[in-house]
Amino acid sequence: MKLEELLIKPQTLSLLTTYQCTAACRNCCFKCNPHIKKRLSLKQMENYVDECMIHYGDSLKVLVLTGGECFLLGNDLNLIIDYASRIGLSVRVVTNGYWAKSPEIAKEKLLELSKCGLKEVNFSTGDDHQEWVSYDNIVYGSIAALNLGLTCVINVESHDKSKFKSNLFYEDERLKKYLVDDVDLPEIVEYIDAKNYMKENCVFQFILVEDNNERGHIEGLIGYMTNARYIESEH
Repeated sequence: MKLEELLIKPQTLSLLTTYQCTAACRNCCFKCNPHIKKRLSLKQMENYVDECMIHYGDSLKVLVLTGGECFLLGNDLNLIIDYASRIGLSVRVVTNGYWAKSPEIAKEKLLELSKCGLKEVNFSTGDDHQEWVSYDNIVYGSIAALNLGLTCVINVESHDKSKFKSNLFYEDERLKKYLVDDVDLPEIVEYIDAKNYMKENCVFQFILVEDNNERGHIEGLIGYMTNARYIESEH
C-alpha cells in the first residue's frame, strides 16, 4: 500500500486572510488587532485555492475565510467568495460581526455576499469579543443570515470566569422562531427542547486550560483541524 493511500484527504481549506481585526481580544490565538495590516492579496488567495484544488480537488468541499477579520478585505472578500464558488467550493466566513450594526445593514451586506456564492456565516462572541462588538450585532447578523437561507453558527468563547453565557441566545425573543419553529422537527416546541436537541446531536469537546493565551492557541489549532463548534458554555 502506498503512503498516499493512508492519508486522510482534506475536505476543508482555511485561509487566514488577514491579521488585522477590529478587535484585540486577549485570548486571540493569532494576536490579531486593528494595528496589524498584514493580509493576503486577492491573487495570493486565488493561488492557494488553485494549488489546493490541483492536489485535493477530489476531496475539497469547503473554503473557510477567517482572520483576523475577513470583512476588512472589502471587495476582495466578494471576489474570493465568487472565485471559490465558481469552482464548486462551499464558502464559509468567520467574523466578529462588527459590520452588522443594524438589521438593515446586516441584511444588505450578507445579501451582497450571498449573491457572490456565500453559504455559511460563523459569528464569534463572548466576554472578550463584546468589549469590541455588541451582542446585538451578533443577533442582527444571525437573523439576516437565516432569513437569507445561509447556514449560521455562533461560537461563544468560554472560561472559568465567563460572564456572558450562551443561554442568552435561547432567551432572546428576537431569535425564538429560529431556535424553535422548525417544520422538520415538530418535537421541538420550547427553548429547552431546542437546546437538548443540539446537545444530543452535536459533538463537542471541552478543553480545560487555565491560561487563556495557551487555551486560545489550542482551540484555534483544533478548531482549524476539526471544524469544532461550541453550542453552550462548559459550566
